Amino acid sequence: MNMNAKGMSEVLTTVLLILLTIIVAAIVSAFVIKFSNNQLGKSSECFPYQDYFTFDDSLGYTCYVSDSRFMMSVSVHALAGKEDIAQNVEGFGLVFTEGPSSVVKNINGSASGFGRVGGVWKAENVSAPLDIVQPGEVTTYVYQGDKIYRKVKIYPVLRSGRACAVSDEITLAPCAPGISLTGP
Repeated sequence: MNMNAKGMSEVLTTVLLILLTIIVAAIVSAFVIKFSNNQLGKSSECFPYQDYFTFDDSLGYTCYVSDSRFMMSVSVHALAGKEDIAQNVEGFGLVFTEGPSSVVKNINGSASGFGRVGGVWKAENVSAPLDIVQPGEVTTYVYQGDKIYRKVKIYPVLRSGRACAVSDEITLAPCAPGISLTGP
């Protein structure tokens, strides 16, 4: 009889260990699935915006003035036909770079203000609201910094607060004769 009790004890121990393993696996998998779904959702949030903002060289205003005013301008285009996703765009960031130095300027659709804000303004009208370019349109922004930055990158910023990956970059050249960047 002692042999049977010992056999039952070993079977019971094995069953309990299997149940414990299943419970632990269920708890861990619930956490892992929730965490990975969150991360996947965040990583795919920017996918529709990867080419939303680009630089437009065709107007001749994507350039810098090579004098002591340190003025640079970029013409920004927002992709046409994307009105459905435009409502989720809060603004964009411009990263001006020269060697190891860089400066970031955020153009925000709801809180940028009027005229010159943080050294940035619209080339078309210095006192106009500093808002983001609309889908299918091109707007030229001027930045007056503390030096000339020859490389510029742009990235979308969503209403969720997420800054997406760089969607375009350009190397600025000196402005052509006849192109004048005026400040406020």
